[in-house]
Amino acid sequence: MSETVYEYEGDRVVRSVTTTEPEWTDADRGLVLALLAEQRDTCPMCGHPMSQCRDEKTAGGWTVIEEVCQPSRVAQAVAHNVAESKKRGVALLTKRS
Repeated sequence: MSETVYEYEGDRVVRSVTTTEPEWTDADRGLVLALLAEQRDTCPMCGHPMSQCRDEKTAGGWTVIEEVCQPSRVAQAVAHNVAESKKRGVALLTKRS
């Protein structure tokens, strides 16, 4: 939101001052900075905090959980068929039918 105040000398405008509220509040900025700090401390390989996943003391203390992404499973099967047919330049996307 912005507001413009006009100053007059008689009938003539001599100055106008526009005040605009910032798009981002201090709270917004704080949240973005916190998110950026969290992203910097998150391992791009496993998604855990680097302070945990890079600590040798945690070696052997992790459990692997296997989950199946159904769209990826179907796309991988199609990719296998595309590779066997030797098609080139095929981009595979998934959408729910």
